[in-house]
Amino acid sequence: MEQNQTHPTGTPSHEQPVYTSPAPPQPPAQKKPTVPSDRRDSILAAVLLALSLLFANFSLYGGFRLGYAIGFLAVLVCGAVYLSRRLRRPTLYGAFCLTAAVAALGIFLWHADGAIRFFAVCGMTLLSALALLDASGIARRDGGTIAVVADIARLLFGRPFAHLGKAIPAIFWVKKGDAVEKRRFGGALLGLLCALPVLLVVVPLLLEADAAFEGLLEHTILDNLGEIFVSVQVGVPLFILLFSLLFGLRHDLPERPAAQPAQRHGVSAMAINAFLGTISAVYVLYLFSQLAYFFSAFSGILPKDYTVAQYARRGFFEMCAICAINLLMVAVCLGLSRKQEGKAPLSTRLVALFVLLFSLGLVATALSKMVLYIGSFGMTRLRVLTGVFMVMLAAVLLFVAIRLFWMRFSYMRAAVVAIAVIGLAVGYVDVDTFIARYNIHAYEQGQIEELDVGHLTELSEGAVPYLVELWEKSPSGEDHHHTLTNYLWEQLEEYGHIDWDKETDAYFFTPDPAEDFRKFNIDCLQARRAVVERADAILAAMQYYIDQDQNDHDDYDNRPAGNPDAVHPLRNGLLADYMGDYYESHLVERLGDVVLSTGEEASFYHAYHPNAFADHVVYELGDLYLIPHWVSKPYELGLYVVTDEQVYTVEEAHTYGLVATNDIRYMLPGEMLYEVPYV
Repeated sequence: MEQNQTHPTGTPSHEQPVYTSPAPPQPPAQKKPTVPSDRRDSILAAVLLALSLLFANFSLYGGFRLGYAIGFLAVLVCGAVYLSRRLRRPTLYGAFCLTAAVAALGIFLWHADGAIRFFAVCGMTLLSALALLDASGIARRDGGTIAVVADIARLLFGRPFAHLGKAIPAIFWVKKGDAVEKRRFGGALLGLLCALPVLLVVVPLLLEADAAFEGLLEHTILDNLGEIFVSVQVGVPLFILLFSLLFGLRHDLPERPAAQPAQRHGVSAMAINAFLGTISAVYVLYLFSQLAYFFSAFSGILPKDYTVAQYARRGFFEMCAICAINLLMVAVCLGLSRKQEGKAPLSTRLVALFVLLFSLGLVATALSKMVLYIGSFGMTRLRVLTGVFMVMLAAVLLFVAIRLFWMRFSYMRAAVVAIAVIGLAVGYVDVDTFIARYNIHAYEQGQIEELDVGHLTELSEGAVPYLVELWEKSPSGEDHHHTLTNYLWEQLEEYGHIDWDKETDAYFFTPDPAEDFRKFNIDCLQARRAVVERADAILAAMQYYIDQDQNDHDDYDNRPAGNPDAVHPLRNGLLADYMGDYYESHLVERLGDVVLSTGEEASFYHAYHPNAFADHVVYELGDLYLIPHWVSKPYELGLYVVTDEQVYTVEEAHTYGLVATNDIRYMLPGEMLYEVPYV
């Protein structure tokens, strides 16, 4: 009987194996976001991206003035409209926080004090976060205690970064009915990105090929390329964080669950009381040992052998530090203490109360000292802002003291309200304007003996009208008038161009066009108007001091001055061509002649701006040290070595070995040299 043979593969030998081609690999399914975007999200993404770019541009290139106010308000309104169906009606506290944040926008429109505007930016951010926490209902902790700080940090940083992975991909997916589809603009975005490297090659060629195209781009894009780049660099990250935050709030994206607090029994009252009691004993001893001296600040009686400045300055900042340490110490001790029905033991609260009251006494004494100091020497920004900080600290100390015995009192909300009201009042009063007005008035009334004009010139534009008024009242030749003339000359250079007219032999001023609307600010507008309207008088006053300085130099060493052409027309002409327009606005003086190492004869010139100021940097040229009053624009050092054919800066001549410092040292005026002290 014949048996069938089997193929090694298991197929009968009389049958041919059948081969089938493998199925083509299926593309991996695209991962869809858990929460796709809808029409409202799409509109938000487009509008918020545009607003974020404008906000960055208006803030950075508008000097945080009107542009910042417009950008902040636009982003705020955009977020409120987007979350309108998600937010609940705010409480009275939340409404106050939002109102205070919006009210602070007027500071950027009105005043130009940089420090106040910085604090206003920080305050508006925190107030907006508190308002959003109140309206969204996502706070995990009691908003009336210090624990709200953790909720603010979670809202501003935790939620945006936690939801980036869901919010940003959702932009590219849209929900249509029950289906989720990928948006079509992804291909367009890819094409745009691929076109960029091609444009980097094509655009320069087009610029070289056609002057009309070059002019069009220069007046539209190329002139503002740096501004556009920086705005994108700042605006896009801002958009990503804001969109992630708002998207997560609207769709109630889950957060990382809060860690359950570990069960703890707290520190015993005996340990806490021993710690606070020891500190309090030292404070009691201090009070008794310094009682007469310590509180003499209230009556204005100075201790023996103390000047007002020594007495007022001594201990002021130390008192500030002690108050802050005491507040932190009490907060930590109350948080660690073992609670009885939610309260710290009465003995612990009484000792903490003493520490807080002692701190309030320090605040009152420090403020009394500062009032005494201001009454004798006038105001400065540091003195005023430190005093404001002490008032805010006193309010917080008082609210914490009330909380010790009234547990339902929301001391943190009270502190936010008090600090916001004080901050708004200080912002709208404007510290710089107030300082200039007070100091000048006190000096004219004889309340202070000396007026620190140098400090007043360091204030913002809010002080300019008062300085102009003081300048007009000061007689020519007085130190105040000279200092203010230099200051107002600098202000003129900020608002336009100062040039020299050969025909009239005098300076003339050409104002710049008005600044764009992003930089609009009432203080800046008033300062510009006050200075520009008196441009002719300022230029005439500066010419008077230039002539005086020139006469002093002529009398000092009888050097040729005034018209360098009478000394060496050829070399002076080379220097004039080399310096260009700066030759007209600089003082040019021939210091002498020198023979270079190559054997060429050369003249040694000095050119400097008549409004040059000294600072704390010393210029080193070999073993020669020059003070900055003789450093000039546009070149780093205004000393030139000029032959019959070429102009060298003194740095170049020294670097090339053409001249040694000993060859020129004797030609320099003594006030130009700086003696380096022996170390």
